[in-house]
Amino acid sequence: MIDNTGWISLHRRIRSHWIWENPEYLKAWICILLEVNHEKNKVLIEKELIECDTGQSLHSLKSWAKLFGKKWTIHKVRTFFILLENDSMIVREGLRKTSRVTVCNYESYQKTWQADGRQTAGRRQADGKLTATNNNDNNYNNDNKKKEEEEEEKSQKRFCPPTIEEIDSYVKAKGYKVNAERFFYFYESKGWKVGKNKMKSWKASVATWNTKEESSACNENDKNRNKYGKSNTNFRAVSPDTAKQQRQAEFTSHIAKKLGIDDQSEIWNSNGDPENF
Repeated sequence: MIDNTGWISLHRRIRSHWIWENPEYLKAWICILLEVNHEKNKVLIEKELIECDTGQSLHSLKSWAKLFGKKWTIHKVRTFFILLENDSMIVREGLRKTSRVTVCNYESYQKTWQADGRQTAGRRQADGKLTATNNNDNNYNNDNKKKEEEEEEKSQKRFCPPTIEEIDSYVKAKGYKVNAERFFYFYESKGWKVGKNKMKSWKASVATWNTKEESSACNENDKNRNKYGKSNTNFRAVSPDTAKQQRQAEFTSHIAKKLGIDDQSEIWNSNGDPENF
């Protein structure tokens, strides 16, 4: 049963975000924000107790597709999650029996705003209603927006690139199939940028990199199946007798050409063995 209690906070800046341009993606993103935990708990999945922290949710891709709506498929969910990971909006971890999605900076969706633009922790009354806090952003002025931009810029400047050892240790801890040195030198050459934006979380980028590696491996397996599998109509199994006849014909043609013999039957004796020339 869907829990309709509680609330999340969305800033008006979302209207300038790429996700705003796609109604399906916007609805799915809000669904994720509503679905993740607002407090830490544990979930029992097939006799295994799994921790699920604040801002996290445990669902398979199939379950997310059902939550997002009828038009969503597992492939579409995976593509959407890769977009979110590339923009450092979520981190996805593949567990043995499910997957864990973590919303980056989830605490920013659990805060209200005062009229002067300062954030305050969301408080609740005994009946569960939000206390009277002015959430009208019409009172924002240009100075407040400038401060927010400066704070965001400072936050990006605080990013500290990891070492190869740190990346390798994190990859092993998560069980990812990522080459730490390749990852390091790739982003080192790009100034630790994701697209045109400064990287915010290298761990999120490692998770995205791992997803792409797994997808690439699956595509390679599909190519091999198409090349050698039963679905390839150009592939025909050859019996041992047929293979022997083919080799014999090739050998006969080669010897006849070398010796200038027109009648290739002269090469073979009555036992089907080549004569000694």
